[in-house]
Amino acid sequence: MDLAGLLLDEEGTFSLTGFQDFTFLPGHQKLSARIRRRLYYGWDWETDCTLEELSSPVADIAVELLQKAAPSPIRRLQKKYVAHVSREACISPCAMMLALVYIERLRHRNPDYLQHVSSSDLFLISMMVASKYLYDEGEEEEVFNDEWGAAGGVAVPTLNALERGFLSAMDWRLYTDPREIFEVLSWLEGCVAEQQGRRRGWYTYTDLCVLLEQPAWQLVLGSLCQQLAKLSCLLAMAYVSSVALAVASMAVIHQSLGLSCSPPPGPPDLGLASRLPLVQAPSLQFLIPALVLTSQKLPLALRTPGNCEHRARAQGEASLVLRLCGGPGCHGLELWNTSIREVSGAVVVSGLLQAILGLLGGPGHLFPRCGPLVLAPSLVVAGLSVYREVALLCSTHWGLASLLIVLMVVCSQHLGSCLLPPCHWRPASTSSTHTHILAFRLLSVLIPVACVWIVSALLGLSIIPGELSAPTKAPWFWLPHPAEWDWPLLTPRALAAGISMALAASTSSLGCYALCGQLLRLPSPPPHACSRGLSLEGLGSVLAGLLGSPMGTASSFPNVGTVGLLQAHGLSEA
Repeated sequence: MDLAGLLLDEEGTFSLTGFQDFTFLPGHQKLSARIRRRLYYGWDWETDCTLEELSSPVADIAVELLQKAAPSPIRRLQKKYVAHVSREACISPCAMMLALVYIERLRHRNPDYLQHVSSSDLFLISMMVASKYLYDEGEEEEVFNDEWGAAGGVAVPTLNALERGFLSAMDWRLYTDPREIFEVLSWLEGCVAEQQGRRRGWYTYTDLCVLLEQPAWQLVLGSLCQQLAKLSCLLAMAYVSSVALAVASMAVIHQSLGLSCSPPPGPPDLGLASRLPLVQAPSLQFLIPALVLTSQKLPLALRTPGNCEHRARAQGEASLVLRLCGGPGCHGLELWNTSIREVSGAVVVSGLLQAILGLLGGPGHLFPRCGPLVLAPSLVVAGLSVYREVALLCSTHWGLASLLIVLMVVCSQHLGSCLLPPCHWRPASTSSTHTHILAFRLLSVLIPVACVWIVSALLGLSIIPGELSAPTKAPWFWLPHPAEWDWPLLTPRALAAGISMALAASTSSLGCYALCGQLLRLPSPPPHACSRGLSLEGLGSVLAGLLGSPMGTASSFPNVGTVGLLQAHGLSEA
């Protein structure tokens, strides 16, 4: 409710005097109705039309507040005493609110006074001084000490002494801005609504309206609405992403099945043969040169998180928290950042080299001459160059590492021809009702890894490190941009690593092109398609390096395996 609409009279001046008697003041009836409704004064005009005593909820709050303000055990204030004084002395709600303003001032200006006065005396004298301030106009007194003394059971000399002590503690500063009165009224309304709602177990419409006007409740409801909005946006994004992923998957499956069932007639250079369902993703071919590059500076620095903690740059500037070891072989965070920047620079160099080679058409002309006898030794040599890093990772537990290698060899070489129990379904292209699945050949990597995980869990070895870095608050929306962590660092070592990355990624991508074409029963992709694919992969690697990623993009071998599974199902149904 607007303050000006309640207290401004016809001449534009504030006035609170004559609260009960001068009902012709504008806004008086609105204020009276507000107090009756929100402070539980009731609407019995025959017995309580002048608001000359405190309501029961207001009396409860007054007792609780004054007992806390004046903790002296002598003459401790009780609700029965408050009801008797308010009835005999005709305490108005405005006098009650003004007295609360005075007590709040004493708590800040003269807290020693509150330690010596009793809560009953404080209630009596504060209400009397507030009533004098409101109703004594200087010409005709309306508040008398003898009447208040009789109402409170205190002798007049004692009451006079209490009044002088109260005014001295207040430093005679009794003036109160009307806005302070309305602030106390709003606070009192909130306390009454909350107290009565808890006591009943339910809230009335008026109580809810009062609580919604309180700043604390508005803050809580605002925070709740923000969290609900964030959750709704997150669920909507997840739903849209899942729908888009389902649509994209169906499109890929439909395209692969269509190509397998009805390959296009005519020469393979019509363009359809080059549309392979491949996905460009971060490739492990970039990991080998990156490990070699970082191991030159940090041979033993990267360990299980939890030894010692360093924060990137300044506190609060970056959300990345790196945990490095604390041994003599460890280095500072600056050296780690330099190595990461060098790896990003190598990724940029590899992307530029791939894009240039693709635009020049070199890989496309070399692709028809690069068969398995050329690609396989190249990949093997690149893999053998990282034996140190592999040994370092396997040194954590040689038993599990050896078990994984043995299981992979057994599944791929010795159990590859083993067949699972036949499935009872009849393909359209065959007369047999049983189809055997070469599970050990298809899952020659997944089965050993799953077995090693199970053995590790049974032995009590934790797969997840015991000491992880503390979780940091991630932003709701984060758009990466170039040089967010710092610009990539181009050095001779990064240049050499970038060349090796480009050769490994190009060789791997060409192998993916050939393997995907064979799985789809299509001719080999034309040279221009291979060159175009490598150039686009190079642009992706350049963008990844500028964003600070230590991995570039290349054709995904897992995606080729997925295409093989879908293609086998499509041929069986055909």
